[in-house]
Amino acid sequence: IINQIASAFAMGQYYFVVFNFKNLKFDYIDDNVKNILGIDSKDFNLELFFNRVHPEDLEKLHLKEDTARNFLYEKITPTEITFYKVVYLLRLKDMSGNYKTILHQSRAITVSDYGKIQQVLTVHSDVTFLNIPFNLNISFISQEFPSFFATEKEGKYLYNQGIKQNKFTKREIEVLKKIAEGKIYSQIADELFVAKNT
Repeated sequence: IINQIASAFAMGQYYFVVFNFKNLKFDYIDDNVKNILGIDSKDFNLELFFNRVHPEDLEKLHLKEDTARNFLYEKITPTEITFYKVVYLLRLKDMSGNYKTILHQSRAITVSDYGKIQQVLTVHSDVTFLNIPFNLNISFISQEFPSFFATEKEGKYLYNQGIKQNKFTKREIEVLKKIAEGKIYSQIADELFVAKNT
């Protein structure tokens, strides 16, 4: 089940882990970590992970994680925690000494009765092939609640306005639904009582 969930997060090659905040250890490590980083899943641990993070990213990684913790515990309610995915980029060194750009996506999967995160599913997708310009932004994405993003400025992360859930007008959504039904423009125009050129 977790593998199916992780694959829905991923683009390209990926591995996933389940991290336990109670004992600060991995409950599960996907064998695919070998294909991406060249590390056996049985050898993968928190110390090794931090040793693989690009030196320029390490300090920012701690800041990103503090920002994520702040968002999940201070900016939203405990009942909303499992509905948010935390997303950012980092660079990890594989066993050949090459750095790979990794899309980090994590989501709390268990939360205590007191609203403390117990386990997190984290998916690391190798997006090196996309040549994405590296940035320090963090996104907090939800399909059920407003999404947010934070940008780094002078050693702090500033939350920006929520990302609009819907960038389409009501009419555009109607048109898109008709297209999804397989209708051509003339049929859509007739059904919506607009000119074909519109």
